[in-house]
Amino acid sequence: MHTETAEANEQIVVEVKTETNQPATSLTAVESGIATVKCVLIPTGQVATKAYPLSTTLSDIRQYFSQETGIPDQYLVVMMNGQLHSVTQPLSELGVPRNGTVQLEIGSSDAQNFPMPEIRTEPDYQLPDVITVMVEQPSGDKKHIVVEIERDQTRRKPFLGGYKHRVTGIEYHNAGVQTNPKPIKPKSVDVFIRDAQTATELTRFQQTNRDTSTQMTGIGVYVANMTDKLIEPGKYETAEKRQARKLVACIKVQSWFRMLAAKRLVNQLREDREQRLQWEREDEIRKKRERSQNP
Repeated sequence: MHTETAEANEQIVVEVKTETNQPATSLTAVESGIATVKCVLIPTGQVATKAYPLSTTLSDIRQYFSQETGIPDQYLVVMMNGQLHSVTQPLSELGVPRNGTVQLEIGSSDAQNFPMPEIRTEPDYQLPDVITVMVEQPSGDKKHIVVEIERDQTRRKPFLGGYKHRVTGIEYHNAGVQTNPKPIKPKSVDVFIRDAQTATELTRFQQTNRDTSTQMTGIGVYVANMTDKLIEPGKYETAEKRQARKLVACIKVQSWFRMLAAKRLVNQLREDREQRLQWEREDEIRKKRERSQNP
């Protein structure tokens, strides 16, 4: 069974591990597989999961945790099911099946001088190389499904929005699937061209007909003139005279406005002077009162 799922911009290939009692026919084929190793640090109880090839020895695992914990590798003890094994043995010789899971206990032989610390963890979650999922079948049997992660570094996760925590400042992005979009098929006709996006404007004049009508007294037609008005032409005014008349009116409006502004300014100054004099009189009275009270 081979299935593909989507998560976190990474391609996940699912392989179902089938149980068999037949021995492996080729040791090279077994050692080329991958196993999930769960390492329990004693006595902290911290669990570190990592995928290793079956050809990895216990010495390699011990050296890796020596770098992580800072404890010399000769003081690290690797046990499996509570039993010590030779550090030169690979995982395949310990009975670990291909795509299987094994648990190891790692402790310090000199806990007084080299206590087991907690290994540093990444601040953000990182998907491991291999994860194991237990699936219950309709028959009631349970099978372990080993999921191998294949990371696709060629495409970045698109930004689909999100929100930011005001207190902690952590940004939460909306999730996006890892499935690549379908490729756009090239079209035989150019779509994004300048001619298709540019409109040419033209100016055209058009004369249209409009029907009008008038009414007047004639034979058989009577039009009442009771409401008619007689308009006489007034005195003709040239453009120069009109402009001169408007200039005189503007000067008059400006003169009245400036006079009003000057009156307001004078009134304000007069009020300020009266307030100043009133304050000086009150201050003089206050000083006399203080001198009389404190001779």
